[in-house]
Amino acid sequence: MRACLFVALCLSALPGCERQETVAPDDGKRPEKFGSGVNFGDAEDDPAKAAAVVKTFFEKFSSGDVDAAMELCTPDLTLRVNGDEAVEEGRAIVSRYLRKLPGSIALARVFVGEFGAVVAEGMRVKTSGGATGSGFVVIVEFDGDRISNLSMVTRTLDGVVDNLPPAPTLPDAVQSIDEMSNDLNKAVAENLYITWTHRNWDDLKRVTSPSVVVHDTAQGKTINGFDALKTDFEQQVAAFPDLRFELKQSWAAGDYVAVEYELGGTHTGVFNDIPATGASFTIPRVDVYRFADEVVVEMWSYYNPDRITEGIREAQAKQAPAQPTEVDDDNDDDSDE
Repeated sequence: MRACLFVALCLSALPGCERQETVAPDDGKRPEKFGSGVNFGDAEDDPAKAAAVVKTFFEKFSSGDVDAAMELCTPDLTLRVNGDEAVEEGRAIVSRYLRKLPGSIALARVFVGEFGAVVAEGMRVKTSGGATGSGFVVIVEFDGDRISNLSMVTRTLDGVVDNLPPAPTLPDAVQSIDEMSNDLNKAVAENLYITWTHRNWDDLKRVTSPSVVVHDTAQGKTINGFDALKTDFEQQVAAFPDLRFELKQSWAAGDYVAVEYELGGTHTGVFNDIPATGASFTIPRVDVYRFADEVVVEMWSYYNPDRITEGIREAQAKQAPAQPTEVDDDNDDDSDE
């Protein structure tokens, strides 16, 4: 049986580390405990203990002890970033990739429920090239008692120099959410994407608080209130009229629901002052909702908007007219003489 953990993180600055990786001997024996006293033997069958393993992984990683974090993983560990944006295979290779990330990391909230998954949230801060940051999501899968796959959704900010989001505040502690979930909340969260697709504002208003707060962790902005949320969405639809949502899976614990989906659309309107190019995009995205009295009162979004912008700019460059070749007048004068 494979236990799946779904972890949404807020990163603050991943500390650099130059030490060599030490790979634990794979002799078939597993330590009964590691570090903070996590029992490995039943991690894949116990969501709470699996969550504890993940928390230990990031505690070791954030302290700079990447070697100790890697000991919690299988030798064939796989890391995926934003679907196919980056794929690293093998514990040593993943370790080298993670060491290159500037900054620090910490978890903010961890959700535990009887759904074979654990959901957590936090913030990311990148310090190289100026203080900035973004939300961070990772889906963690287990093989036996060790982490075998990390699937992340985040704004990597690689090569981005303009309009950088502000650096978020790193959470001080990890909050555990292990209360039973409300099935109605999960159904409402999943049905929201049908509502978005059909632009049914009356239905959306019925399940959303007038004072809802939306945290766009990729762009570092906060949207306050239902009317502002509607305006923001209408601006997106103006640029991508066929904006669509394909749900993948969802998890619920306590008052929270996390939904993983693919967002797609075609650039047939004006986007960031760029006229229509016809460029299409599909990106992975995760939204986390907090409910109160069965309505959405707060929301966090995790995705990489730079993939959309890059595709539009590439399409724009291909459509640009070719520049005329300049004539060398000096050569013409010499020939006349």
